[in-house]
Amino acid sequence: MAKVLEGILESFYATLSESGAVSEAMIKELRTLFASEKRLKADDFAAIFENAAKDGSLDSD
Repeated sequence: MAKVLEGILESFYATLSESGAVSEAMIKELRTLFASEKRLKADDFAAIFENAAKDGSLDSD
């Protein structure tokens, strides 16, 4: 099951990267979050997107 999830996440990261909608730094933060052993919470994702919006690395189109 872990390999299936890894494949899905790699596809997700590739799609994000190709879209240009988010920075590579944000993708790195998402990779780190998904790789962590902790239980994922909405606040974790909100913090990543909030930081990206503040520093202007999030495409707002």
